[in-house]
Amino acid sequence: MESLTGEQKALLLNEVSRISSGELLNANKDLASFLASGASDIDLSGCSLLRPEVCKDMFTSVGSMQLISMNISDCHPYMSGLMLSEVWDHVPRLEKLEFRATSLLLNFNRAIKDLAVKCERITHIDLSLSVNLSDDAVSTLLASCRELRVLKVANCPRITDDAFRVQPISSSLAELEMWGNRAITDVALQRIGCNEDIRLRRLLLTGTSTTSRGLQSLNLDEVRTLELGECELFVEDIRFILLSARNLERLDLSWCDNVEDEMLGRIAGHAQCLTHLDMRKCSEITDVSMEQLCSTRSQLVHLGLARCDSLGDSSVRSICNHCKTLQSLDLSWLNEVTAAGIEEVVCKLSCLTSLKLEGCKPLCDSHLEMASRNLKVLREFHMGWCNSPTDDMIDELVTKLPSVIVWDYYGREHVGDLAKKRTKP
Repeated sequence: MESLTGEQKALLLNEVSRISSGELLNANKDLASFLASGASDIDLSGCSLLRPEVCKDMFTSVGSMQLISMNISDCHPYMSGLMLSEVWDHVPRLEKLEFRATSLLLNFNRAIKDLAVKCERITHIDLSLSVNLSDDAVSTLLASCRELRVLKVANCPRITDDAFRVQPISSSLAELEMWGNRAITDVALQRIGCNEDIRLRRLLLTGTSTTSRGLQSLNLDEVRTLELGECELFVEDIRFILLSARNLERLDLSWCDNVEDEMLGRIAGHAQCLTHLDMRKCSEITDVSMEQLCSTRSQLVHLGLARCDSLGDSSVRSICNHCKTLQSLDLSWLNEVTAAGIEEVVCKLSCLTSLKLEGCKPLCDSHLEMASRNLKVLREFHMGWCNSPTDDMIDELVTKLPSVIVWDYYGREHVGDLAKKRTKP
């Protein structure tokens, strides 16, 4: 059974504001049928008008017993933890819970602890952006959910190293998102590393206070995605990471002040599986190391270089000459890139589906005309703060490339006909 459709969600939002909870399932035949059929997946994210008592009635119905996946992110802010604890009794098969961006206050952490006890099959939990999530609640999840594979607690300001004090942490843990939690240090990574059987595949640490010392306590053999934005890293740290994570496919070093040519040379020489690289605001890298990177890592499909102030047309030329299959490129705010550099991009990188040129002042109508002829699979084109392209030429671009969405100087969307179908709720 598919997730709740956009039409059903809209209908639910309309009705829930004017009918009582007892009438909801009778009044909304689509939703009633959906739950009664034994649906395995339901998505109510963003239903901020969904009253708590209505939510309870829905999930305590007989049909909800079969639910495997539930998304109640960004729902009603006054949903109580006690009510959620009762809901858990009716979803014993639950394996995946997405509960992001909650400002729930009352008994929130109790509800999370009860989840760990009542839903033993849970393997995937996303509690990111939860301002009241506590160390105790996370610790209980790690101690009780022995099958837990994915834990997302990004940007939860109350989370510290103590959330990982429980030992041993489940060997099943494969994905961990902790970005934006400045109170997380190497201690948390060292505690995770105490279980040598943990083989993380995805680790997001951007905005934490971790360093390579913490990473050295982890087994990185299976890591495919590693985000280390804002972390303190040096050349030898990168060398260790690349030698330890030989299967690394995605690396994010954005806002890492110490990234320079020698470090990029290490990436060029050792990251043989790398397909995605982000280096936003790595101002010390130059055209020389970009040539080395592109000539040895031509398999790249995504490259993010926004605000890398030292890069100019020479780097763009290296990208266009070597990375022919690049699908996503971000050159935003590269002030040294000229109109000639932009022309190379829109003429040579025919596989691009996403192009970001925000703040690239030389961008003009002629570049858009070239893009309409050469970038046939383009789906996203960001040109905010570029004041030369005219509305008429942008409209012509989305006519010729009906699958594209263009964001203009003011951030307004210009949407092609096929893209409208793609983005329709």
